[in-house]
Amino acid sequence: MSAARLSNTADSISPSRLAKDLVRRYRLRGDARVLDIGGGHGEIVASLRSCRVSAFGLFDGPAPPRDPEATAAGQDETPAIQPAVLHQSVPFLAQSFDAVLLRDSDAFHGALSSPEACTATANLFASLKPGQPLVCCGPVSLDAMEAHLAVFPGVAQRIKLGTGGLGGLFRRLVGQQTVQSAIEFTIPAKPISRLEWHRLARQAVMAAQQQPAA
Repeated sequence: MSAARLSNTADSISPSRLAKDLVRRYRLRGDARVLDIGGGHGEIVASLRSCRVSAFGLFDGPAPPRDPEATAAGQDETPAIQPAVLHQSVPFLAQSFDAVLLRDSDAFHGALSSPEACTATANLFASLKPGQPLVCCGPVSLDAMEAHLAVFPGVAQRIKLGTGGLGGLFRRLVGQQTVQSAIEFTIPAKPISRLEWHRLARQAVMAAQQQPAA
C-alpha cells in the first residue's frame, strides 16, 4: 500500500531559515557536509553554502555520464546539484556526510516496503557518518516514514525545524512562527557498511512480503 503523501514539505519555511536551523541544531562548522535530497533549484544547498557548509543536492533523474579524461586529470568537479536514482546509488563516498535532509524523491512515492524505497533508504544511511542524522520532512506523512525507518537500527524522534535563533524567537513573540515538522533518525555510532545497510533493506522487504494481507 502506498504511503500518504505529505502536503507541506520543507518549503513551508524559507530555505535560509531551514539552513540556519540545521547549522545551529547539528553544529555544522568547518568541513561539515550536508546532502539535500529533493534539491529542486538548489535554494537550500545555496543557503547552506552561504553558512560555510559544504552542501550538495540530488534530484530524481539518471546520472549523466562522466568524462574519463576529465576525471583522470582531476578536472571533474562534483556539481552542487545533480540527478540520481536513489535506489541505484548515491554518487558520493560512503560515510561522508554529517547530515542528510530528505524532502522528496520518487523512491518514496509508492509503497515504503518496496525494494526501491528500502534500498534508497539504505543508500542514504550508508552516506552518513556514524552517529549522524537523516532528517525527513517529506515526501510522505511522518507516521508512514517513522514506521518505514523503524526496521533499521537507529533512534527516531520528531522535531520542529525553523524554531531556533533570534529570528525564531522574534517570530514566536509576535505570533508569526511557522515551523516544519520532521523526523530526525540518528544512525548508530558504530560504523555500518554499505553492504550491511543493503542486507537490512532486503530483510525489511522480505518481512513485508511475508505479512498476511489485511
